Amino acid sequence: FIKLSIHMQNSELIRKDQIIGARRLSNYFWATTICIGGIGFLLTGISSYKKYNLLPFINVDELSFIPQGIVMTFYGTIAICISAFLWITILYNIGAG
Repeated sequence: FIKLSIHMQNSELIRKDQIIGARRLSNYFWATTICIGGIGFLLTGISSYKKYNLLPFINVDELSFIPQGIVMTFYGTIAICISAFLWITILYNIGAG
């Protein structure tokens, strides 16, 4: 992932290495995957609290809010925060040079 270019300037060789930062395909994949999973966990936790199916493929009758719904809501919130961090890192292209 390092791009090498050599320039002639004032009769000196200058080596310049281009380093790809956070804008890699794997970072886009993980940020999207974590975001989708986090939204799913959060909606499942909220569904268990409201006793209403926010996701059509989840049956909340078998899911109690305490302790499973609370844990799913917590994991969903944390996953959305991590996903937001990854998207901000990609946006600012941290690590590029």
